[in-house]
Amino acid sequence: APTDASQRVQVVNKQIDGSRATVTLSITTFRADSPVSPSEYTYQTNVPLVLEDGRWKLDQEFYPG
Repeated sequence: APTDASQRVQVVNKQIDGSRATVTLSITTFRADSPVSPSEYTYQTNVPLVLEDGRWKLDQEFYPG
């Protein structure tokens, strides 16, 4: 049976230091495997950003695990 999963991503914290920044994301995954017991799982991850040409970009060293 196919699983019905969706995600919600929220920014919970930002730390900016010159041309570098770290954004903390809260990612909640909702799974509706059965209408009786839907489950929800939340975790947080830090994403390093670097300022290039006036735009924030993902740091090249960041590989989401």
